[in-house]
Amino acid sequence: MKWKLLSTGVLSANALMLALAPTPSFAQEGASSEDIIVTARRREESAQDVPASLSVVGADEAQARGANRVRDLEAATPNVLFTGSENNSLTRVTVRGLESQARQNVGTESGLGVYVDGVIQGRLTSFNQEIPDLDRVEFLRGPQGTLYGRNSIMGAINVITRQPNLDEPRLQVNARIAEFDERVGSIYASTPFGESAAGSLSLFSIQRDGYIRNLATGNMIGDDDTQGGRLKFLVEPGGSWRITLAADALRDDSVAANSRVIVGPGATPDPYTTNVDVEPVSRRDIGGMSATVEVDVLGGHRLTSISAYRWANNDRATDSDGTPVAFQVTTQESDQEQLSQEFRLASPSGGRWDYVLGLFWYNQNTFGRTIGTIIPFALSASIFGEIETNSIGAYGNFDFHITDRLTLNAGVRFTDEEKDLSYQQNGIVPFVPFIAPGQDTLSDNDVSPTIGLRYEPTDDLMFYLTAARGYRSGGWNVEPQTSAAITSWPQVRFDSESLTSIEAGAKTSWFDDRFQLNLAVFDIDYDDLQVATRVPLPSPPFAPGLFASVVANAAAASAQGAELEFLARPSDQFSFGGNVGWVETEYSDYVQPGAPPLVFTGNELNGAPDITAGAFAEYRLPLGSLGDLTVRADYRHVSTYFTERTNNSLMEIPASDVFNARLTYTTADGHIRAALFANNVTDEELIVGRITNAFGDEIVDYGRPRVVGVELGLNY
Repeated sequence: MKWKLLSTGVLSANALMLALAPTPSFAQEGASSEDIIVTARRREESAQDVPASLSVVGADEAQARGANRVRDLEAATPNVLFTGSENNSLTRVTVRGLESQARQNVGTESGLGVYVDGVIQGRLTSFNQEIPDLDRVEFLRGPQGTLYGRNSIMGAINVITRQPNLDEPRLQVNARIAEFDERVGSIYASTPFGESAAGSLSLFSIQRDGYIRNLATGNMIGDDDTQGGRLKFLVEPGGSWRITLAADALRDDSVAANSRVIVGPGATPDPYTTNVDVEPVSRRDIGGMSATVEVDVLGGHRLTSISAYRWANNDRATDSDGTPVAFQVTTQESDQEQLSQEFRLASPSGGRWDYVLGLFWYNQNTFGRTIGTIIPFALSASIFGEIETNSIGAYGNFDFHITDRLTLNAGVRFTDEEKDLSYQQNGIVPFVPFIAPGQDTLSDNDVSPTIGLRYEPTDDLMFYLTAARGYRSGGWNVEPQTSAAITSWPQVRFDSESLTSIEAGAKTSWFDDRFQLNLAVFDIDYDDLQVATRVPLPSPPFAPGLFASVVANAAAASAQGAELEFLARPSDQFSFGGNVGWVETEYSDYVQPGAPPLVFTGNELNGAPDITAGAFAEYRLPLGSLGDLTVRADYRHVSTYFTERTNNSLMEIPASDVFNARLTYTTADGHIRAALFANNVTDEELIVGRITNAFGDEIVDYGRPRVVGVELGLNY
C-alpha cells in the first residue's frame, strides 16, 4: 500500500531560485563575461567573478544547440557526462568521475543536486527536465552545501526558468520536424496585469517514433511521447517585495530503447535492433508547486523564503530474460512526494563582510515496488519499501574582504537527517527468501566546512583556492534479496559517504573581453564511496545470467583532474569556444569480503571517462534588411569508460566523437527564425551502455543515429 504524503496547502512564501558554484561559464556566447549574470553565491554577480567551477548555458545558446532537455547541454561543460540510453526516468550523471545514482532504488540518494527555480528535485526521475521556458542552466562541479538547501556531494545542476515580464506582452512559438517522425512544439506567453503583476504560461509537446526495431514484434521502440507545461505569476506589490508563484506538470509515456544482445540467446545481427517479447515501459509523471517571496529587511539584508511541494512517479517494465521467449518480466513502481522549506538571509554587498545564512527543512516519502514474474511456472517474487526522510540543514557562507583585491571565504553546513524504512519481500523459496514485514531507522548528522581564498591582481584576472567537504547519507538496498542469510532490515544497509575536495583555478579575460580563458585543477579523496554492484541471481528460477543491483561501500577512492574552458569573439560576426575536462579516478582501497575476497583496488570508477571535450564555431553573415544567416558547428568527444567496478573489457564503453551542424536564418526584426540542422552528422554508432552477464552474453545500448530536420520559431 502507498502513503499519501500531505494534505495540500503547505506552500508558504518561497524564494527565487538558487544557483551554485564551480569552473568557467561561457556557453552563453553573444555577450561579454560581465553580461553573464548568475546567482551562484545567492547574489547577482558576473560568472567570471565566482571563485569556483561554474559553466552557464543561456537560452540563446540552448536554442543554438537544438536542446529540448537538460541532457542536450552536457557538451557545454567539462567533466559532466549523462551516461546510459536516453531514458528520462533513470537519468544517470557523472561529475568529475563520481556517479550520481545508478539505480531507481528508493533506498538511495543522489550525489547530484538538481534544482529548478530554487527547488530541489528529489529523485532522478525529475533530473532530465524539458526546457521550453529556459532563462539559463548553471552546471556546478564539486561539493555544494554552504550556499543552498540540500547537500550535494558531487555538484549541482541549476535550472532557472523565465520570469513573467512586467512591462509588455511576450510570445514565443517554436516548432521542429525531423527524421523518425519527430514533432516538437512549444509556446511561451507572458503578459502584465496592471503595473505590479504579470503571468506566464509555457506548454510543450515532444513526439518521436522509435529508432530501435524489435524483431520479435516488428515495432519501432525507443520513442518519445512527452507533454507538459508551467504556469507562473509574479507580483511586486511595492517596496522591496517580490512574490513568485509557480506550478508545473509533465507526463511522459515513452517506450524506452531496449538493449541489443550481440552474443547469446536473443542475439540480433544488426545495430539498432532488439529481440524481446515484452517491450520496455518507462512512464513518468512529475510536477509540483512553489512560492517564492523576497523582501529587504534589517537595513538592506535580503530575506528569501522558498516553499515547495513536488511529486515524481515512475512505472517501468523490462523483459528480464532479453529474448523473444516469454520467460521472465520485471515491473517496477516508484512514487515520491516531497515538501521543502528554505529561509535565506543575504547581507548587503559593499562592506568588509558579505554573508549568507540559511535554514532548510526537507520531508520526502518514497515508495518502491519490484515484481519479478517467471511466466512458464506462474511464479513471482515481489519486494516493496517505503521510506520517510526528514532532513534539517543550517548553513552559512562568509566573505571577508582583507583588501580590495584579496578575499577570505569560509562556510559551514550542519545536517541532521533521519530515515524510517518499512520493508517486505515475498519470495520464491528456496531461490528468493521470504522476509517478513519490518522496519528500520537510520539517523545521521554531518558538519561540512569550506574555506578558500580569492585574489584579483587586476579587473580581468582572478585566482582562487578552495577546500571543501562533501557528504551523502546512507540508505538501504531496496532491491530483491536472494540470500537466505538476509533476514532483517539492518543487513541491507549501506553507510554514508564523504569526500574532501581541493580546487585551484583562474578566470581570465583578454583583449577587452573578446577572449576568456578559465582553468581549474582539483584533487578529491572519497571515504566509504557508495558503489552500485551486480550480484548474480539464482538460475532457476531467474533467467540465466541475470543480476540484481546492490549498493556497497568502497573503503576509499580518489580523483584528480583539470578543466579548461575558453571563448573567443574575434569579430561581431565570428565566435568559437570549447572546453576540455580530464579526470583520473581510482578505487584506492576496495576489497569486498568473501571466499575468496574480491579485489577492486586500482580500478577506475564506474562511468568515469578520462577525457570529455566540447567545441563550437559560429559565423553570422549579415544580409542587410533581409536579416542574418548563421552557420554553426558543434563537436563532442568522450573517451572510453567502464560501466562496472570490475573494469572488464566487455563492459567498456568505446570512445565517441559526435558532430552537429546548423544553418539558421533570422529576419532583421528578429521575429522569425528558420533553421536546418543535422545531429550526429557522421552517423556514428554510439554505444552508450554495455554489460556482459554471468554466461558471457554481450549486451549493448545505442544512442540515436543521424537525425536531420528543420525548425521554425516566432518571437514577439
